[in-house]
Amino acid sequence: MEKLLKTFFLFFLLFPLLTTGCLQKPYYPGKDYGELKIRLVLAEEAASVQTATTGAMATAGIEKILIRLSHGKGKLTRTGEVRYLSGQPMEARFSSLYPGKWQVTAEAYDEEGFVVLHCSREVTIEPGSSNTTELYLTAAPGFLDFTFDASALPGFGTEITEGKLYAYLDPKSNQSTSFPLIRGGDYLKGLVKLPAGTFQVRVVVPQITNGIYESPYYTVHILPGRTENLTVGPCEELTIGGIIDFPPERPGQLTLSPEEPGGSGSVTLHLSWAAVNISDLGGYRLYRTNAEGRFIHLAEVGPDTLVYTDTVPSGNYYNGRVGYAVSSFDRGGNESLWSEPVYLEKPGENSR
Repeated sequence: MEKLLKTFFLFFLLFPLLTTGCLQKPYYPGKDYGELKIRLVLAEEAASVQTATTGAMATAGIEKILIRLSHGKGKLTRTGEVRYLSGQPMEARFSSLYPGKWQVTAEAYDEEGFVVLHCSREVTIEPGSSNTTELYLTAAPGFLDFTFDASALPGFGTEITEGKLYAYLDPKSNQSTSFPLIRGGDYLKGLVKLPAGTFQVRVVVPQITNGIYESPYYTVHILPGRTENLTVGPCEELTIGGIIDFPPERPGQLTLSPEEPGGSGSVTLHLSWAAVNISDLGGYRLYRTNAEGRFIHLAEVGPDTLVYTDTVPSGNYYNGRVGYAVSSFDRGGNESLWSEPVYLEKPGENSR
């Protein structure tokens, strides 16, 4: 009798739900697939490249854009290809996507098969949903396959077996990013991934806190889509080449006009440079060497400014001179390569 009463009581509680249809059907993951529409957005209408030697702009078409979708740490993948169309919308659609988080990556390849633009973001697909996302393609990084000939350094191979490459990726700060260099025979080697732009780097063996050897600062042009194989030795020049996509041209004709030195030994000088003629020019950035001889950010001026006045303190010279460089940038944040540096000799140095 007691068992019968319990059964009746349970039926009494569930009866309203059964009659009104409020019980939901169980959800089985993956049963209700979703779809995703991807819009591709480029910084400019036409792809262009800038050479490391001249800084001149040249048209370079994008051959194709590959889109990859990955879910569950690569357990599920989808791929698609979009043809680049200048001035026209570019879209890709993926249907029957398993619900959950998908990593979406797009890579634009030039005619030589190098990745010049890329973008990656995470998208969540809800069961049965239609989703739209935009991918903003920006300049892809470049790679440096770096080799440093350390055979002439005392103690190399015994006490010294490693080194570091220091890159100053933000000229506005004094912070550097270090990359390990591993011994291979008489050399220190490392594959370095760097963003597109102009930077300064130096080699320190074994590292900056207990350096046996510290190289000068080298100005390098990192251009995305290429891998450069470079071998340098102590005090040798270092250059890096590749492809940078979408920056403006670098300014030319940088000149310095110094005034007579002041009583404190400081010098006031006037800088001027040639205009960069592009429709979306954002302005110019000026760089000056510090007391260590490394270029750091000095100032930023508007697109209509082609002159700048600077005062150099007497203690700001490195090896008896101070250097300047200028770059241009557009409203999208893309910066050109730096101009060729121009140096001012410290007053009185040549008369010694």
